[in-house]
Amino acid sequence: MIPKTWIALAALAVTLDAAPASAQAQRYTITDLGSLYGCCTNDDESYATGINNAGDVVGSALTPVSEYHPVPFIYQNGRMAAITSATGYATAINNAGHVTGYIQRIGNMNMEAFVYDGAVHRLGGLPLHSRDGYAIAWALNNAGVVVGESGGMTRDATAGAMVYVNGEMFSSSYRDARIAYGVNDSGAIVGLRSTDSLNHAFLLDLDGFQDLGTLDGDPAGVSVPFAINASGVVVGYSTIVSNSTQRAFAYSNGGMRDLGVLAGAAGFPSGWEYSMAFAINTSGDIVGESSGVAFLYHDGTIEDLNDAIDHDENGWPRIHTATGINDHGQIVGNAYFGDRPGLHAFLLTPAPATPPQ
Repeated sequence: MIPKTWIALAALAVTLDAAPASAQAQRYTITDLGSLYGCCTNDDESYATGINNAGDVVGSALTPVSEYHPVPFIYQNGRMAAITSATGYATAINNAGHVTGYIQRIGNMNMEAFVYDGAVHRLGGLPLHSRDGYAIAWALNNAGVVVGESGGMTRDATAGAMVYVNGEMFSSSYRDARIAYGVNDSGAIVGLRSTDSLNHAFLLDLDGFQDLGTLDGDPAGVSVPFAINASGVVVGYSTIVSNSTQRAFAYSNGGMRDLGVLAGAAGFPSGWEYSMAFAINTSGDIVGESSGVAFLYHDGTIEDLNDAIDHDENGWPRIHTATGINDHGQIVGNAYFGDRPGLHAFLLTPAPATPPQ
């Protein structure tokens, strides 16, 4: 299958259901999404990975059974519910409320990609690549096009990026395309190109297959993309300075730019600062993690989201990472909500602007 055919399958008609969020909000209210335990033990962790324009959140949480394990969840209308009891993770949700991710069933060592639309549908694996249906889904767009990876666990050489459209899974004709991490509503796909000598971000769209390179131009460096928005802006991270550290990047119009870095959480060692970008909305607002804290990149500035929320007298909550942002400016990720080891998923909602006095 030629690349343009692959893209054409993904470029299905989509009507976006929301206008970009206002860029003026600087303060947020934070909601602890809790866990499936609904209590406060050390093992009641939850992790958010995505949000749609309705404010529905997906991720994974430890199940409240004696032999606890992570299960995919969906959070809607103030309630967290397990999508399935199988071990797994929900990775993305679209505006129709359809969820994708991957699970591992008892008796099957392989991960299986799924789509959830009220019922769990296993997607299988790439023909000639995965005898046992091994696949991981990382993203889906508003037309329900799923992208990810598929290949046998013991046959790594045959693992490849995949796209799932209308009940069929396809591979890229580019053998170096190992993982597809993101897809926008035009069908443009981003992922990881991997060979014996390089690991670089790629962009596959109607213009063809592009290696996005690295921030400092070092061919031996690493770049990994995690998302692409409606305008084709790609975000992720790239190593710099001989792979000694990593920086969040945004790629557009043929160029990759460094989004900067934060000093990080209290006690974070100087000289070890890093940043990674995980998501971008239609307005171009970017979220991620830098030096142990969550960031928002807006209008050319990287900001610590901990500075945009209220804290109690002990400094809680402390936001660790931001993994998703919708077109209303709502942000999800993971935070500490007290002096306990476990992280909880959170939802940030822009607070109304305070009128001038």
